[in-house]
Amino acid sequence: MATPNPLAAVQNAINDVNGFLSGSDWRRQWRAGSYKGIPFFIESHELSGGNRNVVHEFPQKNTPYTQPLGRKARAYTLELYVLGDDVWSQRDAMIAACEDGFESGDLVHPYFKETKKVFVDDFRVFEDKGNGRVAKFTITFREEGSPDFPSSTKDGPFALLQKAIAVKNAVSAAFQTAYQVTQLPGDLIDFAKAQVGSFTASVTASLQGIQGNATALANMTTANAALSASASLATGSIVGNPSSLFTQVSSILDQIGGVGLPSSDRVVEDDKDALLAYSRFYEFGDDDAVIPETTLTRIQQKEAMDAFNVMVKSIAVSNACVIAADTDFSSFQEAKAEQDRLTLILDSLIERDGIDDELYNQLNNTRGELVLNVPESSPDLPRLLEVTLPESMTALTLAYALYADIEREQEIIDRNVVENPNIVPGGVVLEVLNQ
Repeated sequence: MATPNPLAAVQNAINDVNGFLSGSDWRRQWRAGSYKGIPFFIESHELSGGNRNVVHEFPQKNTPYTQPLGRKARAYTLELYVLGDDVWSQRDAMIAACEDGFESGDLVHPYFKETKKVFVDDFRVFEDKGNGRVAKFTITFREEGSPDFPSSTKDGPFALLQKAIAVKNAVSAAFQTAYQVTQLPGDLIDFAKAQVGSFTASVTASLQGIQGNATALANMTTANAALSASASLATGSIVGNPSSLFTQVSSILDQIGGVGLPSSDRVVEDDKDALLAYSRFYEFGDDDAVIPETTLTRIQQKEAMDAFNVMVKSIAVSNACVIAADTDFSSFQEAKAEQDRLTLILDSLIERDGIDDELYNQLNNTRGELVLNVPESSPDLPRLLEVTLPESMTALTLAYALYADIEREQEIIDRNVVENPNIVPGGVVLEVLNQ
C-alpha cells in the first residue's frame, strides 16, 4: 500500500486558492442568473440537444438509411429558486415572465458565458410552509434561434432583358407591316435609303470618344458598312426587305452594349459609356423633314419613315434599360436621373400617335420593370448631399473629415471639378456622398 503524501492535500489547497485569485477558477467565472431581468439562484441545470435524424427502414432490407436534418433546438432545464421577504412578488414576476410566450427573453445562465435568447416551454413551482421565504422553480427554456428562411432576389438585368426581347419582337412585327417602300416611286425610295444611311452614320457618331473592345468594334464596323452599302444599291437595296433590314439594325444596336450577346461581342465594355452611346439614338429622326400627308403615296412614305425611327428608338432605349439595371451608379441620385431619362424616352414612344398596340404594351411593361429595378434594386446606394465649408481646406483633409478615408480625395475633386486640390473653397456649395 502506497504511503500517503501529507503535502499533497496542502498543495491542492494552494492550487485552488491560486486558481481562484487568478480568475481561472470556475467560481470566479460564475454569473448571477436572471430571466428577463428577474434574478434567481440556481440549484442545478440540464442541457438537452442532439440531432434531427430520420431513419429510413425498408421492407426486406437489413441496412437502414439515416438522413441527417441538422441539430435539434437546445433546451435548458434549470432547477432554480427565488427567496427573500418579498418572495411572493418575486415568484409572481417570474411566473408572469414565463407565461409571456409571445416574446423571447434574455436568460443569463450561470453556467454559460453568453446570454441566451430563449422561450419557456414549461415550468413548475414548488413551495412548502417549512421554507416560507423560498419559491422553487423547474423551468425548461428553449433557444429562440433565428428565422433564416430562404430568400430570393430579383435579377433586374435578366428581367429587363426579357422585356427588351419582347419589345424587339413587337417592333419587328410592327415595322415589317408598316415599312412598305417597294411600291413607292423611285425618288421616294431614295428617302428610305438616306434614312438607313443616317442610321449607319449615327452608329459611328455614337461611339465618338468612347473606348471599346477592338475586335468587337471591328466586326460591328464591318456590319455597319455592309448595311450602308446594301441600302445604297440601285437595285436589290435592303430597304426592299423589311425583315432583313430589321435584323441588321437590331444586331448592330445589340452589339453596342452586348445586350443578349456573349461578352466578347460587346463593343462598349463600360456600362455608363454604353448608356451614353445608346442615348445618342433617343432623338433619331426628330429632325427629319415633315412629310405632308396629301396623297396616299405620301402617307405610305410617312408611315415607313415613322416605322424606321420608332424601330431604332425602341431598340436603343430597351437595350439601355438592360444596361442601366446592371450599372454600378455612384449615388442614388445618379441612378434616379438615369431612370428619369429612360422613362421620358419610353413615354414619348408610348404616347406616339398610331403606335402599334403590341409595341405599346411591351414598351409599357419595360417602363414598369425599369422603375422596379433602377434604382430600387440597389436601395443601399449612397445619397448625394450638399455641403458648404466654413473655410477653404485641402481635398485630402476634407476626404478624411467626411469619410475618414484619404483615398477618396480624388472622388471629391472629380465630383466638384476642383481646380486646385490644395484649395477646396469655403462658402461654395459642394456635392459629396453621405457614405
